[in-house]
Amino acid sequence: MLKNNKHFIYLGLITGALLLWISLRNADPVQIKSALLQANLWYCLPFIFFLFIYYILKAIRWKMLIKPLKVVDTRDIYPPMMIGYAGSLILPLQLGELIRVYLVSRLINVRSAPIFVSIVLERLFDFFTLLLLVIICSFFLETTNNLIQNAILIIVSICGMIFVALAFYMAFTQKFIGIINKLTSILPSNLQQSISENMLAGAEGLRSINDISLILNIFMLSIAQWLFMWACIYLSILAINILVTPFTAFFVLLFVIIGISLPTTPGFIGSIQAAYYLALAPFGVSTEDAFISSVFYHIIAYVCVLIVGIYYIIKYKISYDEIKSNI
Repeated sequence: MLKNNKHFIYLGLITGALLLWISLRNADPVQIKSALLQANLWYCLPFIFFLFIYYILKAIRWKMLIKPLKVVDTRDIYPPMMIGYAGSLILPLQLGELIRVYLVSRLINVRSAPIFVSIVLERLFDFFTLLLLVIICSFFLETTNNLIQNAILIIVSICGMIFVALAFYMAFTQKFIGIINKLTSILPSNLQQSISENMLAGAEGLRSINDISLILNIFMLSIAQWLFMWACIYLSILAINILVTPFTAFFVLLFVIIGISLPTTPGFIGSIQAAYYLALAPFGVSTEDAFISSVFYHIIAYVCVLIVGIYYIIKYKISYDEIKSNI
């Protein structure tokens, strides 16, 4: 995977550069400097505190998602998760997700396919929970831009289709795999067989959505974690003295999640800047203020995750060669 992604890397670099250009094309360098000098750095402290609570809640939720596969302690699953997120800051195309799949698969001695499926479920819970919060907040705002409304509609539609597909996959695994086999019939037989075997193993990762009480707990954790990330976003806005309501931060958060889900540069450079610009512009925020606010968020989140990830890489003596040979 790490060896054969040159074309995707180029796509990511082009996408990141385009998004960065979109966020800065109307910016005045003098006003950017002025906004930067006026930033209140005291907001860094609560930002970091909320950020780590967010990641702790994510670890607890991921532990619950893989509970049907194997019971694992949050303290054990947190390090590989943070290593994976740190990897996504350095590697293109969010390859860090594959790193955490490999590390947790090795940790609990379970095949990687169901672990990967648990991450797909994680993303779906993320999007649906965040969209619910954004829709609720939209009732408290005087304006909701057409771009925001269209983004919500598109994500709801995509998530809905994926949930339907996953439900069919779980309920009729063999039929679903049969359909996939027909769609991949042009592939070499050994590759097609590998896909079938992994999909059969991956079905185990959906067992968490069979338990209603578990789903409710995961949903509540999803709400809690996004409230803490919303707090981080809002603090980054307040730090630049941008006068918008707290509800606006949910729209910024939605656009940030969309942005980092795209194939983009390592560290999501460009994606986060464009997300702030597109989400804040409808509320009268200048290009310069939106950019500096995004930089405030970006740098703190990037540095914190990278430091924690590197700490655990050193602590557990994980080498690049090991990662390279296994994903």
